[in-house]
Amino acid sequence: MPSPLWRAVAPLPTPALWLCVNTLGELRCTQLNTAAQQLLPEFATTEPLSQQLSPRHLVILSQALSQGVALDALRFFTARQRWLQLSLSPQAGGCGLALLSDISDLQSPPSDLADAHWLEILNWLPVGLEVDRENFQTLLLNRKFVELFGYTDADLPTLDEWWLHCYPDVAYRNTARAAWETAIAEARLYNIDMAPQEWRVRCKNGEYRDIQFHYRAIGDRHVHVYLDVSEQRRLEEELRQQATTDALTGLLTRRHFFEQGALRLQQAQRQRHPLCVLMLDLDHFKRINDRHGHAAGDLALQHAASLLREGLRMPDLLARLGGEEFVLLLEHTDVEQAQQLAERLRQHLHQHPCPLPDGKALRLTASFGVARIQEGDSLDSLLSRADKAMYHAKELGRNRVMVELAASGGMEG
Repeated sequence: MPSPLWRAVAPLPTPALWLCVNTLGELRCTQLNTAAQQLLPEFATTEPLSQQLSPRHLVILSQALSQGVALDALRFFTARQRWLQLSLSPQAGGCGLALLSDISDLQSPPSDLADAHWLEILNWLPVGLEVDRENFQTLLLNRKFVELFGYTDADLPTLDEWWLHCYPDVAYRNTARAAWETAIAEARLYNIDMAPQEWRVRCKNGEYRDIQFHYRAIGDRHVHVYLDVSEQRRLEEELRQQATTDALTGLLTRRHFFEQGALRLQQAQRQRHPLCVLMLDLDHFKRINDRHGHAAGDLALQHAASLLREGLRMPDLLARLGGEEFVLLLEHTDVEQAQQLAERLRQHLHQHPCPLPDGKALRLTASFGVARIQEGDSLDSLLSRADKAMYHAKELGRNRVMVELAASGGMEG
């Protein structure tokens, strides 16, 4: 039966609850007046409040009721995202009257958050955090933000200062700012998280970092989260280099050459422009390893790669296929031009010996094979013909250029 106190309070416009701790130690709400039902429809009178209140608040209320201790201004956050303040008057039998008030519109933070050292929590976060007013005036920069960028609020008092200092390149700054402002406007319009953006930011010490930006508008506040992905991007680039660049010579790897070469071959076939491949093999390379050691062989490969690179145009593809074998793919190049280039490279190799640490020098020669694109060619078939021409050059005495004759299948030097 309701107590006289409850009967007196129930009709009032103030939200009120009758709370009790049962014999199992569960905190229950046994009565709600009309105002409380409107404010807290999730507080069913038949279920324990373990789903509606945090463990901390359950303990505080249960102990207060069991010990007969009054509570004043206990604040908590509801499932309907409202901040409520509760005052408790304990009664007999482990029960008590709770009066509520909605304080969601108050400007000051709830005391339970202050008690939990709210700023310390934000400073503990492993990501940069910035909270701004509606006009983008900074309210908070956490400790990680300052560690990340080196700037404090005093260094960058306005948004314009941020863009000016952190994005010194004008074109890059304009691109980043336009993308950022568009994304933020969309996030605010539809009340959604901004799709993450990634930009290179100059920090106070002059270092550049790859930063992933996250944003959400919460009420009239702008909340920005900054993740430093510099190390992740560096590792990705390192892995990409390992996959695409030969570690010894710095040239393309066989795999990357085949990927890029196939695309360029298809483009040449669609646009009907000339394309040739040139294969070369260093002569007597085994003899170099046997006489001078593998370290000298590595130096010879690096020296040859450097000389070959010097003779190329920017769009040409140059790769080390393996061992002492190299390949070039030459776009917009007919067979006569390819033959002339091969001859220049052959002479360049011959005229520039490879210096060794002991003061000696290795004179390098190479055998070259040239093949041009034909109707229906694949990269494999084109390389196969260039390979045959190269081995024909070796059979004729090495240190020469041989060209595949497409019509007859023969060779010419």
